[in-house]
Amino acid sequence: MENLRERLQIPAERLDDLNAVLLQPGLRVIDDLLEVVARYGTPEEINRRAAAALQLPALRAQVAAIRPEYLADLDWLEVQRDTHAFTPMAAFRRRVLGDQAEAMTFADDYAVTLEISACQYFPWVRAVAERALQRGDLVPGRFIRVRKMKEQEQDGDLPCHAGRDADHRRERGRYARHQGHGRVKCASGRARDNHRLLRRRRSAG
Repeated sequence: MENLRERLQIPAERLDDLNAVLLQPGLRVIDDLLEVVARYGTPEEINRRAAAALQLPALRAQVAAIRPEYLADLDWLEVQRDTHAFTPMAAFRRRVLGDQAEAMTFADDYAVTLEISACQYFPWVRAVAERALQRGDLVPGRFIRVRKMKEQEQDGDLPCHAGRDADHRRERGRYARHQGHGRVKCASGRARDNHRLLRRRRSAG
């Protein structure tokens, strides 16, 4: 087995040959690649612009330009988060398991985030949040979107979802200091714990 592992080593002369090809002047495929880089900037510049475009103020400006009516939904979600309106995982466990939840240990390190697949249009996010508030349910932690990216960009859904994600990322640190409260994007929704609780509730019933 060790002999086979040694055969995976790339000889230095092969790497020299590869570098010679990459650095060869006039090589069309490399010239075309460098032309694209020159047009859009270096990877560092592209990443910097992308990071700036994903800041919440920039995303809200995009929403205001394309779908201003969605700003009210984003604001509503932010208010619910800031007032800790959503059901945290601890409260959900107590509701399902009762007093025994306090004495139980949950394997959070192996938990899987609840996922909605697929969330096609942004207004549905508020609908599911309102339903969760009414029922005391958990809000899924991940929303998968499968529509064409260009279509989502044109109808305003893309910056709205990105704004929701950016808002969640901004508050992640604060949530970690207030684990007794819920949050908009992931009101501590853990699929494995959820399934375990539901199975026990059914068996108890």
